[in-house]
Amino acid sequence: GIDNLFSCVVTNVIRTRDEHEGKRYESKRSEKSVDIQVPVKGFATLEEALGSLIIEEQMDGDNQWFCEELGGKTDAVRFSVFDQLPQILCVHLNRFCFDPATWERRKISDIIKIPEVFDAAFLLSNEAKRKLGVDAWHYRLKAVCLHGGTAHGGH
Repeated sequence: GIDNLFSCVVTNVIRTRDEHEGKRYESKRSEKSVDIQVPVKGFATLEEALGSLIIEEQMDGDNQWFCEELGGKTDAVRFSVFDQLPQILCVHLNRFCFDPATWERRKISDIIKIPEVFDAAFLLSNEAKRKLGVDAWHYRLKAVCLHGGTAHGGH
């Protein structure tokens, strides 16, 4: 159905970095979406930008995670995994940011290379690859919609 054509499922995970009494605690939340929002700033290619979505983030120091089961803050890692990729992938390039110095939205005009064909299997969790029985998940570019205008309006 429509879900298989356009929907992706991303699971966001926060997991204790160390074991506590032989156990690692975690929080998981899955989200379904019809597009993937990708940062542009600082990335040369679409693959690099997509890869940034699944990089582990260390949560320590002032950024520790409050684990309810442990009753306090603890060092943790936060990451996302894709459990499902759609047949038709819609990528939304995040070309706008908030500039705290001016308190205004700003358009990001950085160039990002988008290949005609690319393999997105690196986004899938190992469990999803096993379940789907795939090592590759290829997409072919079909359309691009460019925003014309400023950070305050256009199209």
